[in-house]
Amino acid sequence: MVCSASIHHLMRIHKYKLKIPKDETFESIMLERDNGAKFVFYEYVVPRPIIAPGRAPSKIYFVKKGDHKRYYRKYNLITLLWGWWGLPFGPVYVYKVVANNKKGNNVTEDVYENLTREDFEQRLVVIKTVATLFIPVDKSSFRELTKCLKKHSQKRGRFTSNPIAGLYIDSETPTIYIGLDANDMDKKYDLKKEVYNYFYSHTKFEFVNLSDDTEIVTKLKQQGTYIQCD
Repeated sequence: MVCSASIHHLMRIHKYKLKIPKDETFESIMLERDNGAKFVFYEYVVPRPIIAPGRAPSKIYFVKKGDHKRYYRKYNLITLLWGWWGLPFGPVYVYKVVANNKKGNNVTEDVYENLTREDFEQRLVVIKTVATLFIPVDKSSFRELTKCLKKHSQKRGRFTSNPIAGLYIDSETPTIYIGLDANDMDKKYDLKKEVYNYFYSHTKFEFVNLSDDTEIVTKLKQQGTYIQCD
């Protein structure tokens, strides 16, 4: 799933509307959990001149295995028609949102862990326990991040172990967390400067020690992606 204000907004508010087919029952969606069903939401770009575009979320859709395509297409169409107007950043966001919608922003565990029968009848969910703090960095950003860290490794010495990256979803600004081995934490100051040769300034980076015993670090190790720097 892509980091954005809309994702952060979705996860910070407590009640979210659900889009579930009328023929589904509470029991049927619970049974589908083991059959690959997901709860996902999609995004569309809201163009704004000069500054980075907004990214608005859809309702959370209940999607059975194999049904995904018929849901994301309308949001991609909206983005392709309107998103690129927000120059100069619009086209970049359009590409990322359209690519990300092909998978959707997966909040399956969060919904299943919190959904009650009463909420199901009202087609909403109240997120009290958050299972997901990080989603994968989009492919193009991950490639640029890998280039940056590989270049740093070649110039300043290898990392003790491969860093881990993830998009943090509980922030008002796009934030990429990078987990480093305790022995590599002295590299973070140089890395903070170097990453902005590859990214726009509106993306925020946080470097954390993978040895720390905190919820954020634990979730990053579970939900983040290793960056191969060798």
